[in-house]
Amino acid sequence: MCREPRLCCSGTMMVGTNFACYFVTCIVYVFYAILSTAYVAPFVSSVFTPYIAYSLGPILSIFCVMVFSLPAWVDPGYLPRSPVPRFPLDSSDTAPVPETGASSTTQLGEAQQNVIYSIAGANIPAVLCKTCNIVRPPGASHCNTCGHCVMYLDHHCPWVGTDVGFRNHFYFILGTAGIGLYCAWVFTISITAIIVCIQKGDTDFFTVIIPVVLCIMGSMFGMFFGSMMSTSHCGMIAMDTTTRARLKKTQTPADIVIQAFRQREGSLDQGLRVVQDIEDTEYDSVVAEIKRNKSFRCKHSGWRRIMTARFMPSLYRHDPLEAEKLAWIWTVALTREDI
Repeated sequence: MCREPRLCCSGTMMVGTNFACYFVTCIVYVFYAILSTAYVAPFVSSVFTPYIAYSLGPILSIFCVMVFSLPAWVDPGYLPRSPVPRFPLDSSDTAPVPETGASSTTQLGEAQQNVIYSIAGANIPAVLCKTCNIVRPPGASHCNTCGHCVMYLDHHCPWVGTDVGFRNHFYFILGTAGIGLYCAWVFTISITAIIVCIQKGDTDFFTVIIPVVLCIMGSMFGMFFGSMMSTSHCGMIAMDTTTRARLKKTQTPADIVIQAFRQREGSLDQGLRVVQDIEDTEYDSVVAEIKRNKSFRCKHSGWRRIMTARFMPSLYRHDPLEAEKLAWIWTVALTREDI
């Protein structure tokens, strides 16, 4: 049984399912800040001046913890679960299937996963999540750890204690870049301390060799992790894809939407249910609000998406059907070409 994400601070912040892991990560930050300031900074104060040696580390540490906390406390784009089946079944709900020698019809409840979602004149292939009872927009996936569907789910990150998705992907990139920045500083002063002590023949250095080695090892791991994660995610944003789509080698969510809008007059699969819940006026109204964000002016679709998605309201406490509509409108508005 997975632990439910919890809203706090009047719904403005969210505690993820792996909050303990996030808390431990913050403790590690503080530990290295104390270690580097107390044991390494005294040996490099003559090189960087005492003000920089003793103050820059704690300042960077506080800054990086704050940046790292942004994706942890922001709703990644959870969609609420509905206790009611999305499409109630009755005896007339049957769909034709190819002849297999057994039966010419099958109950929709047996194969109700694939549907067509009609929005803004386009028919987009979609998936019905039988756990959450909602029709997921392109890019949304169900996270088994959190027990919810997440818009544009990239991956579940235990270090930030929650998923990385539609609303917090931008903050995740900032947080990982902050890790690399802070660890680069710790690595720099640790190596500098060793060089200074060797040049001066300072024997006092050997009394603190263990803290210095710990700083070097930890900072090397942090630099590798932070730079690798931030760089790889920037690359995926540049290609307007996600980690899940890349690993599974599936069509990107943006390509699904773009293809659907380019083939508006295409024929529909007669065996799939067509969902038409969004009125054109409702769609246009929400899109008009989205366009008011300055970040929407970004020409690159990937960066426009992650920078504008930060302003989408949390849907976690919305009515499931209403949340589904808003999720579809935001996803389509930030991925289609002709808007």
